[in-house]
Amino acid sequence: MSTLIAPRHPLGTMLDTMAATGRFATMIAALGTAGLSRSLRLQGPFTLFAPSDWAFAKLPKRVLDDLLREPHQIEHLLRGHLVAGRYFERDLIPFTRLPSLAGRSLNLSLGDGDVFVNGVTIVTTDIEAGNGVVHEMDRVLMLD
Repeated sequence: MSTLIAPRHPLGTMLDTMAATGRFATMIAALGTAGLSRSLRLQGPFTLFAPSDWAFAKLPKRVLDDLLREPHQIEHLLRGHLVAGRYFERDLIPFTRLPSLAGRSLNLSLGDGDVFVNGVTIVTTDIEAGNGVVHEMDRVLMLD
């Protein structure tokens, strides 16, 4: 009989890495509500454009509370922040679009030395994890 053992990543999983920064508690909680935590522990590689706690705080409290109460809605929203594959900042530059796991394209652009995703600034790039890479965003990417 075999048991499923989570792979050990020298850098830790994406969730471990985000927790270690101390800037993604809301994102980690939202991923749990959406049922995506297991995937980010056991699968990959992924690129996650992760809103920081500060970015989530910019949302009206009612909007955030409503999202966190609706697992399907928050799952769709968070899948819009996830891309299959590992894309460091240097890898993003040649692309103008990347397909998110929500089935929508993320539009990439450059300006004044910054990288933008759907017009939202990446404030910290290349937070490396064993099963992917996290880019810290200054706002939540809202899907239409």
